[in-house]
Amino acid sequence: MIRLDRFMTEQNIASRNECRILCKKGLIRIDDVVCKDPAVKIDPETMKLTVCGEIVDYLPLRCYMMNKPTNVVCAVTDDKDTTVISLLKERDASGFFPIGRLDKDSEGLLLLTNDGKLCHDLTSPQKHVSKTYEVWITGKLTQSEIDDLQAGTDIGDKTPCLPAKVTVMEENPQYILSWEEKRKLPKNTPNQIIASHVQIMITEGRYHQVKRMFHANRHEVFQLKRTQIGTIVLDTSLKPGEYRLLTDDERGQL
Repeated sequence: MIRLDRFMTEQNIASRNECRILCKKGLIRIDDVVCKDPAVKIDPETMKLTVCGEIVDYLPLRCYMMNKPTNVVCAVTDDKDTTVISLLKERDASGFFPIGRLDKDSEGLLLLTNDGKLCHDLTSPQKHVSKTYEVWITGKLTQSEIDDLQAGTDIGDKTPCLPAKVTVMEENPQYILSWEEKRKLPKNTPNQIIASHVQIMITEGRYHQVKRMFHANRHEVFQLKRTQIGTIVLDTSLKPGEYRLLTDDERGQL
């Protein structure tokens, strides 16, 4: 059993305040009986809920982990590009939306859900949910640049970024760029460069934040893959574009 107003919020039907107003106006019926109390407990699987004359279909709240491929946008619909929602081969995929976003040219862990509360909890700036990325950047990071990233980089916003955690995983003095990688860099970039593979964990979600943090330290990102959100780690068995439901343990961690 669940409170009516909470159920309507979780199902993205109406906010709690909107639910209260609908009840006051007599526009909500439970098993064909007008409901005036937004706090009443209902069983959405067995009771018939009608809002403004329309029967509400119960959609169980679910969350999928996807390995987002590049050249796919984090949107529900798009006139030009393939969306992450279009990759969901589910009967009721229209009720789902991505939690947060990854740029079109980025890849890795993305969560897709029909749970509005979960989305709010994971994306609210006040929650500071950590996100971990593996990136390839031009050049080598100096210790002073690592210190800047870990202290809180100024990327030109009103306030500097919150401190990040940075680990240099690999340095390659003769990295050969693919065509796809080279097009993300300045036009005069040679085919072979010095490059570094870096892991970075942040607790914010500013626009192009990771790319801007490295750019502020004289490096350009040409590969970006998200590997972790909070305690949820990307399932390495998922190929780009594949997805699976979160396990009960993973949902519990969120």
